[in-house]
Amino acid sequence: MRHHIPDKKRLVLLGKLAYGEVLDVGSHGLQNPYLKNAVGFDRLRPEEILPNYKKFIQGDCEGIDTFFSGSSFDTIVAGEIIEHIENPASFLKGCHKILKDDGQLLLTTPNPYDWYIAVGSLLFIKSGINYDHINLFPFQAMIALLNRTGWRCIDVKNASGGMRLRPFHRKYFIPCPKAFAYQHLYICKKKEKPQS
Repeated sequence: MRHHIPDKKRLVLLGKLAYGEVLDVGSHGLQNPYLKNAVGFDRLRPEEILPNYKKFIQGDCEGIDTFFSGSSFDTIVAGEIIEHIENPASFLKGCHKILKDDGQLLLTTPNPYDWYIAVGSLLFIKSGINYDHINLFPFQAMIALLNRTGWRCIDVKNASGGMRLRPFHRKYFIPCPKAFAYQHLYICKKKEKPQS
């Protein structure tokens, strides 16, 4: 399976960080060959399931806690999914319920300060944005959302390794500071019960 450079960097990074029983949310479009002991979850079922996945469950991630019992997973990987969800708070609260108390949430999402998105927003032009992304999270907004839904952010990493040179071609990247990287990885632990 061939991946573009930022996808491969992100998938390898998630594979290194994930441990124990792993739930890979949103894995229909891009299964992660670097995960071990994984359960796939998405609203669509892939035609083929990679051998490192124990099984695949089809369902809506906004009701993720209705598909799994409490404290089922050590790691939840939510790669490039939260920007597609109408109610991200509901999703994060559901993840909180099904993650073990000492588990971790690994969440990646596009950076709204990626230069194509930022320039397009400033100039009110449609430049380089994926139109099924209905949420974009600047760092402070993501931290506020995580705090409100019972999470504390342990670390934020550059998940893509750089900045896109061309808007729709994710194989042309140059190294850059984390603040301007195409994708961010939020490493989160449970803090408390989410606010209702």
